[in-house]
Amino acid sequence: MGSLSSWKRLVITCIAILATTMFLGGCFGGGGGVTPTGAVIKGYVTEIDASNELRPIADLLASGPGVNGASVTLVGTGKVATTNYLGEFTFTNVPPGTYDVLIKKTGWASAIAYEVRVEANKTSEVALRMTKPVYPGVITEDIPPTVSISCPSPMWGTKDIHVSAGDSNRMAGVLLFIDNLLVAEWVAPQENPRLVRGIYTWETLSSRSGWHNGEHTITAIAVDTSGNIGCKSVTVTVDNGTLPGYLPYTPINVAAYAATIHYSVLDLFSSSMYMSSSAFSSPITEILALAKSVQSSTSQVQPLGMPAGSDAVAGCGVIWQLPEYSPPATGFKIYRDGIFIGEVPVTEPDSVYPFIQPPDIPVPTGFYLDGSPKLSHNSTVSYRVSAYNRSGESTQSQPASTTPLYPIQKVFLEQPVNDGIVTQYPSFTWIPVTGAKLYLIMVIDAYYGDTMWLGYAYGEESQVQYGDPDRTLPGGEAMSLYLGNSYAWVVFAIDSIPSPPRPLDPGYATWLPTRIALSASELRIFTYRSYY
Repeated sequence: MGSLSSWKRLVITCIAILATTMFLGGCFGGGGGVTPTGAVIKGYVTEIDASNELRPIADLLASGPGVNGASVTLVGTGKVATTNYLGEFTFTNVPPGTYDVLIKKTGWASAIAYEVRVEANKTSEVALRMTKPVYPGVITEDIPPTVSISCPSPMWGTKDIHVSAGDSNRMAGVLLFIDNLLVAEWVAPQENPRLVRGIYTWETLSSRSGWHNGEHTITAIAVDTSGNIGCKSVTVTVDNGTLPGYLPYTPINVAAYAATIHYSVLDLFSSSMYMSSSAFSSPITEILALAKSVQSSTSQVQPLGMPAGSDAVAGCGVIWQLPEYSPPATGFKIYRDGIFIGEVPVTEPDSVYPFIQPPDIPVPTGFYLDGSPKLSHNSTVSYRVSAYNRSGESTQSQPASTTPLYPIQKVFLEQPVNDGIVTQYPSFTWIPVTGAKLYLIMVIDAYYGDTMWLGYAYGEESQVQYGDPDRTLPGGEAMSLYLGNSYAWVVFAIDSIPSPPRPLDPGYATWLPTRIALSASELRIFTYRSYY
């Protein structure tokens, strides 16, 4: 447990992980508007599935199914709520102040959000998560670690953020976020595993980049080795002053995209089978990259939103350009439905955006991944972008809207059966998936991992013959199968807007879906043999 990578694996597989909404109020989700009958705390608790290595990674980035029947306590008030089947809970008539929100459920590790701010006649939102136990009912202790953050405010130039987290048993580590960016992580030291201390040097201003003047939320998430989570946020103000000069121009060519990824895709890519399509120049390469990118996510760790109870994760990507000849910008601010949700400094920490990659358009200036739990299938959201420098902020761009698609379900395969024997080139069959407009079929050499064939079928079809030239993706022509060799096959189901063209020919390259939903089958193995 002495390296960051090993600690990440521990965090991923621990019994409870808290992930939080870090726009407009840090891990507590921010204000939800005026409430005439008094202060209200609204929230929900979603589960993180630790059944394989990729699901928790995705769930740290995304809302999962709601945790039903969890006890939510507003510490020190006597107020207790119980989550419903969607993981939702509400406290009403809460006096103004700060409160700890503690989540417990029998057999699960606990989670706590420290010092939630409540203002008179406003609604505060809380987004918490607990990981579904790998072994139900087995838990050693359920006391969450304590967390403290120290940072000067107002901030200017370069200052240090001090973080400390402790546990009476043993700590695993701490994650530190500024707004929606993961900026640092610390592992529990071997010599004193009950206490983790860290210092992060925050450079709010450089010659080329900078954070906007105004409020920012610093969040620390601490995890102990039992899986209990402690979370705390503080709000600081950055004030680097203003300089006379010229504002950057308003961003142009703003576009928004949405992807919905079913858990079956994550299950598929957590298997030991090496899947490669690099031998072919084909659109399936982009589909696989979309699915596999979650494995290498290193930062931009933020909740991707789907309704509680869903078995999929989703997010919206926003892309834009700075006009030619614009005065330099040090960063960009993103607004959803008129509300500021985050920013992108011109030079930001290295990020791998999960699930949604920027589309291939000429010279994009910036990309932002919105992962709010406020996102919902079939609910349209609108984005605007502004640019800023030390002279101020530009006007907001023209709006760009998108709507996450409803998740499509897992693909269930029929023939060939797993570990089956085929004596001629196989015909692949599966059960049609409601809502799917296109299927991609991939056949792989089970030993070397080479792609043998890339096929496709349309939504009303559920069968395709290996190597059928009328159902072969461009660049994915079938290779010969050899007697005695074993091969794997998998089917992806896709819903998209715009719909895939018919027929799927080299013109496929012009198909650039702006909204996509993706699911997958399991990976099956068959052996190609003769009768004898």
